Amino acid sequence: MSGPRSHTAKPVRSGGVPGTLQARGRVRREAILAAARTLFAQRGYEGTSLRDVAEVVGLSDAGLLFHFPSKTNLLLAVIADGDAKELDALRALLNGAKGLEALRKLTEWGAGLERDPVLLALDVVLSAENMQAGSQVNGYYAERYEGVRKRLASFFHQARSHGDFAPDTDPELEATQMLAMLDGLRLQWFLSKGAISIADSMRAYMQNTIERLSRRR
Repeated sequence: MSGPRSHTAKPVRSGGVPGTLQARGRVRREAILAAARTLFAQRGYEGTSLRDVAEVVGLSDAGLLFHFPSKTNLLLAVIADGDAKELDALRALLNGAKGLEALRKLTEWGAGLERDPVLLALDVVLSAENMQAGSQVNGYYAERYEGVRKRLASFFHQARSHGDFAPDTDPELEATQMLAMLDGLRLQWFLSKGAISIADSMRAYMQNTIERLSRRR
């Protein structure tokens, strides 16, 4: 859910040219990422060529390669951009909350994911295509999953230490199950073409989990 962000200088307006070129470059790069994101979500990485992306944006192959020197480079940029968007949304949802308060807010995590169906489909398709260990993309997903699992576990740890959950609550197990539930819902949402609601199921799961762990005190 997190990814590296590139920091670019603000446009230089004196003389018009430098700032204009920088601004156009950023706009063009964002257009490429948006096109690739949609095509990867629809056709998968293997089913999408650089030429496909270039045609959508109205660029030549060389023009696209100026911004992204390889297809793998473009893929990683798309994933990182999507992760940054998800991280921003998650931070806004949590708003600094920890422990039980954070877990209660996470009942709306599924609703947030459904607001960007292209990003949601992209995540399902690309993670499925890159299950084989050893690739750069697989390593990225493995690291990301571990980071998300640890963050979720920290909320369960905090809730237990504050006395909100029973002493025998297993934060690592609860975090693993929560992430598995979310991944399963994403896949079902994708296969049902949105008929199965991630939002409703995630609300029910989180509410039941909080009630179960609180009841055991």
